[in-house]
Amino acid sequence: YTRLAYEPLLPVDAGGLSRERLSEGGASLRSYELMMIHRPEMAEPDVRTQISEVEKAIAEEGSVTDTDFWGKRRFAYEIDRMNEGYYSVVGFEGTTELIARLDRALSLADNVVRHKIMRRDDPTNPAI
Repeated sequence: YTRLAYEPLLPVDAGGLSRERLSEGGASLRSYELMMIHRPEMAEPDVRTQISEVEKAIAEEGSVTDTDFWGKRRFAYEIDRMNEGYYSVVGFEGTTELIARLDRALSLADNVVRHKIMRRDDPTNPAI
């Protein structure tokens, strides 16, 4: 059996992935949410600039869906002798390779106190 050129690469139900949610390289694009906490001694415009730089890095390989800047908030507990920081949440779609690069870059960033990348629930596929 040889696959014909006009046959779809994905069956109708491919684990919740549609043909539209695939990148050009064939890797699946999934929805993620990135939460970052920046150092409290930074000025707010500098924090917003760094958030936009992260968005630009994401946009090179994926797409940013939304950004929510929470501002300066107190921590529930002390982190590295700090009691507050600037919170922000960035929603985006990307590949697992993008997630690995983003996680590595944010782990090395001095101005980011903590970060967490979470996969968003897909409301169209309750099995996830």
